[in-house]
Amino acid sequence: MFLYLLEEQVDEWIEQWSAKELRYGSAVEKLYGLADHVAEDFQNPLIRAADEFRASEAAAPAVSEQIMLAVQRQRRIFHSVLQEAIDEGVIHPRHDPDQLAQILYAVFAGLNTARHEPLAAPIELHRMAVAVFLHGTTLEAAPLELHIVPESARNQTSDKP
Repeated sequence: MFLYLLEEQVDEWIEQWSAKELRYGSAVEKLYGLADHVAEDFQNPLIRAADEFRASEAAAPAVSEQIMLAVQRQRRIFHSVLQEAIDEGVIHPRHDPDQLAQILYAVFAGLNTARHEPLAAPIELHRMAVAVFLHGTTLEAAPLELHIVPESARNQTSDKP
């Protein structure tokens, strides 16, 4: 029954987004609209239950898989909007839209899990998250440079001056 309700909720969420998306002309407007849409769903008890169940040790693998499939359906919307932002030149094409969708979805999910703290203005926080997200992915941003230290070097200590 729980999975059926979750599927219905995700279907409804997607339908509502599809209707709202028509209001926005650009990918940036859609990203802020998506932030609003997610924030409006912020207190949904079904989503909270799914998050808590999936995080528990008692979660059955089959149920966890169904929850993950529901999450992936929502994340495809993020991917679509982010791909549009790449196509419009708002986000640099060097970024993988799948990874960006995972990151933005995780940021919003993190805001949702911060529900134990009083979040007086979830819509404003979600919009700020988009602003911060975009600032780091604009064409003007410097390429990411990862400095990966080999495992062997991490375990060594230097006594040399």
